[in-house]
Amino acid sequence: MFIKNKSAQLDSISASNAYSNSACTSTAASSNLSNHPFAKISLITVAAALILGSMSLITEAKASTFNSHVASGQNILSREQIRDLTHKCESGHDTEACTTLGAHYATLAIDTNQDIEVNIKLAGFNLEKSCSSGNQQACDIWSKALGVYGTYYISERSPKIDYKLGARILKRGCELGDPFACAQLGTLYRDGKGETKDNAMALSLFASSCDYAQAKSEHVKKGDGNIGLGCYYQGQMLYTQASQKADATESDKSEAFKLFDIACNLNTPEACLDLANYHTQLNQGEQAIKYTKQACLAGNADVCLQNAMQLHLAGNDKDSNYFLDIACQMGNGDACTLFATNILSGIAIEQNAQTALEMLNKSCDVGNGLACTFLGQLYLTGGKDIPNYKTEINLNLANAYFGKACKLGIANGCSGAKQVHDAMKAQGK
Repeated sequence: MFIKNKSAQLDSISASNAYSNSACTSTAASSNLSNHPFAKISLITVAAALILGSMSLITEAKASTFNSHVASGQNILSREQIRDLTHKCESGHDTEACTTLGAHYATLAIDTNQDIEVNIKLAGFNLEKSCSSGNQQACDIWSKALGVYGTYYISERSPKIDYKLGARILKRGCELGDPFACAQLGTLYRDGKGETKDNAMALSLFASSCDYAQAKSEHVKKGDGNIGLGCYYQGQMLYTQASQKADATESDKSEAFKLFDIACNLNTPEACLDLANYHTQLNQGEQAIKYTKQACLAGNADVCLQNAMQLHLAGNDKDSNYFLDIACQMGNGDACTLFATNILSGIAIEQNAQTALEMLNKSCDVGNGLACTFLGQLYLTGGKDIPNYKTEINLNLANAYFGKACKLGIANGCSGAKQVHDAMKAQGK
């Protein structure tokens, strides 16, 4: 809603939310929002320049939480339930009781980070007891918990990196058939961390992970965002090996792309993005768009936002709003802000000022500088250029919102605050 100048880099959306796909590029636009009225161009057009112009493909595995494996909250037990189930598990050899207890302790350790070592041991005691008695559900829960717990020790962000311990835990999870545990274990052999670098072993583990993933029920495939990583990692290694051949052809890489396709259909956004890039290089636009959309629906909010940008620039704001809504529901603050501004202006959606302002204030409250900047501009101008809407000009509120945006590192917030100060000075305030 703010600008036309396409010469300078836009900084109104934080670069931390920008991801890329070489299939999608755009000319950068100016970031000086505060000097332009709302009606000139929609805010989503402004956002498109930065998001589409500075994106980079994700190749790292996304963070895993136990929520993707076991429904958090449903497994937390009361003290009375724990006592009753413990008695049934230990004295009555009730495998269902052992499984329920194990899920409880695994959830405490992994979802809530409560006494991790103690609770994971209690989870293991109960789940392995039930699993060894033939309870497949217990085996599944325990293997998934081991995959997440083992990753805790091998992640670069872990405060307690221990590759050897992580490998032992992941091996047990992989033996029990968890795709994520096998995939993570494979990365240790691939990268030579805690294990001797062994590409053949890494490929074998990735292949096992991919096989385990494809054998899972459709319900599990749809609900587990990490299940396809082994297929993706296997594809990456095969692609790299094929690319290193002096006489490599596209057919040499075909097996890798088959694995990327499997991984993409198993909700691995990174694989979908790689496929989108590949089809873009072949000038196969429809296929590229298909895989980019799959990456979004597989759980990558940033790609959903990217899709929204592309659709907006193509003049399709109705579908753009659809993807903004999805990205917002996934927690992308910029998407929430852009969606809210469209709702406020009634762009391809029913106009609703109350809903829009609630969304904008919520986004600003949780630290989205774009929302704070927009609210500052709104109270600076009174929203005079927004169709069928106006509010009282309030320089104090404008100053507060711009000031917060400035503290969040948004240059337009700083320039907006200066503009407000100049206006107050002119009024003798």
